[in-house]
Amino acid sequence: MQRELWVSISEGQRRAVLINAFLGALLGSINISSVVIALPAILRGIGLSINTAIGFMIMAWIMFAYPLIMAITVA
Repeated sequence: MQRELWVSISEGQRRAVLINAFLGALLGSINISSVVIALPAILRGIGLSINTAIGFMIMAWIMFAYPLIMAITVA
């Protein structure tokens, strides 16, 4: 059955799936990178420094929670 399904998919459809998967991964990594770049401004906005223990903890929470929330909401 899987062989029949694989044969029924054209080369153009396979290429479209591959391109869409690649673009999705690329946009996801760019999205996460923008958060890393914005972290100093986010911490300054809430009045914290990365040099303090609480500032480092908040930064870690932002870095781990943002991709998780994005994965849940996008899906």
